[in-house]
Formats: sequence, C-alpha cells, structure tokens
Amino acid sequence: MNATAEKVILAKCESVHVSEQNTRQPTLKQVTASGLLESIQNQGQITPALARPHPTIKDAYELAAGACRHTACTALKIRLKLIVREMDDASLLDAILTENLQRTDPDPEAEADLIALRLAEG
Repeated sequence: MNATAEKVILAKCESVHVSEQNTRQPTLKQVTASGLLESIQNQGQITPALARPHPTIKDAYELAAGACRHTACTALKIRLKLIVREMDDASLLDAILTENLQRTDPDPEAEADLIALRLAEG
C-alpha cells in the first residue's frame, strides 16, 4: 500500500489497538455519557476510524483516530469501520494531534507533550 492508498474495512475490535501515543484513552463510561454508544447502537458507525497496519503485531491495526468509536463498537460487540492507511510514525503522530486538537476539550498537558515530541523530531 503506498502513501496515498487506503482501504476501508470492518475490523474485529480485538485486532485494533489504540495507539499509546493517543492522548485520548476513553472509558466506556465516557463514551456512554457522551451519547456515542447509543448513537452507534441506533444508527451504526457513521464516521470510520483511522489506523495503520500495526508495526509490531501481525494482522492488527494501530488506531490514530477514533478511540471513542472503538470503545463503543467493542462494547456493542460489532466490527469497527476503519480506514487503513500506510503511515510512518511521524504521520501517525500528526493524525493523532490533528484529531485531538480539533476537539473542544483536549487535555492541554497531553497535547503539549505530543506537540513537544513532534517539535523535537523536527
């Protein structure tokens, strides 16, 4: 898969791992309180999550965006609609940063740490 190629799949949730670099590690309680769980239960998953093939786990994916959707789909025992794209580490961090900075309530300390990491990488 080249840099511009991507595919959309329905992945088993257990094969999808939220990146440890993601500043959002949502709990089921948070996803339920936000209304996302009920929304996906009633309407399905409208927006796919974004991942790359996992760099160290065979036949798995590392999630860059969509941790809350992953949590909801896991709880509902349904597959996660996932855009899979080749991304190097820098592209993965950029996707995580972009996704989280577009939120209305990012964790400022976690976001600052991720920005500092990207700045240190040049």
